[in-house]
Formats: sequence, structure tokens, C-alpha cells
Amino acid sequence: MTQFVESHTIEEMVKSMAAYLPGGDLFIAALVKETNLNDLLRGLGFSLLDAENFLKVYNAEFIPDNTNAFVPEWESTLAIPDDCFPGSAEPDLNIRKLHILVKLASLGVQKSADFVNLATILGFPGTTVESGVDAGITPIADARFTIVVTFPTPADNIFPINFPLPFGSTQFSILECLFRKLKPANCQIIFN
Repeated sequence: MTQFVESHTIEEMVKSMAAYLPGGDLFIAALVKETNLNDLLRGLGFSLLDAENFLKVYNAEFIPDNTNAFVPEWESTLAIPDDCFPGSAEPDLNIRKLHILVKLASLGVQKSADFVNLATILGFPGTTVESGVDAGITPIADARFTIVVTFPTPADNIFPINFPLPFGSTQFSILECLFRKLKPANCQIIFN
């Protein structure tokens, strides 16, 4: 990522602050080493360097797939935990960051390609999402209001939807939950 915060040395900070001081005998010692005024400017310069370093960290950390420091803030902003995402109950920070990215990606989901993109982010490449008409469901009245999600390979021993015990990976459970939440209200969804 491009660095937006320029790096400075303590001497550059001192010169920068000294430039704001008025001229005259009282302030001429600003750039003379071991004077009180120079020591004061160096002390302020160190504080400015600390602030600059914080900005550099913040510059990298505010991006959700890079952050380690702001994971709780991102989760809070996106209302995680929720029905689909466990939030801080998930011990793996990388998985929590993935969930943040998936939740962000799910905010604008409208088309089949958006659903396919979510599946790919969660580790299910090759997933297809099509209408029941295209999948050959009959009768046609049911097919019109059915979305069929097909996986190229079985997703971790997924059992039929009406099976009483949940089997499968956490990622698949999240994917299923998201698809159910994001589908149009008048449609049913079938996972193949």
C-alpha cells in the first residue's frame, strides 16, 4: 500500500517548528544546539514523531484486510456478532478479518454474480447461483421463486436441508446463513 504519511527526522521537525518562530535575538538560538529553545523544540519534535508514527500505523490498520488493531471496531461497526458471524467468539483473528470482509461484501449484494463472489471469498470457488427455471425445477410456478445454489464439490459433508443435525464447516454455515438473509423475501433457496 502507498504510504500517505511522510517520514521526517528530528532535525527536520526542529527546523519546521523553528520556521514558525519570529525573528530577533530571543529566537535566534532555536537552531543552536544545546540551547534551551533548541531543547524545547527537540522535545516537541519527538512528540510530533510519535504522532507521525501513529499515523503510519493507522494508515495501514484502517483497511479491514490489513488490520489487527481495529478488528473489534470493524465488528462493532458491522454489527458482528450476528446470526451469521460469531465475532469475538472466533479465536482466529484471520478468520475474524475474513468475516469482516465478507460482511462488507454482502452489503451490496443484488445479483447472482454478487452471491458467487461471496461464495468465492468464503472459499467455495466455482459455486453457481441460478434461478429455478434455469435449473429445470418443475412446476414452473415453483421454479420462478426458487434460487438454486450449486457447489462444484460437496461442501464438507453437507446433508439435506431438513436433516436434524448440522454438519459441515463453519464457513459453509456462514455462507448458507448469508444467502438465506440476502435472498429476496418471496423466494426459497436450495443448496445443491
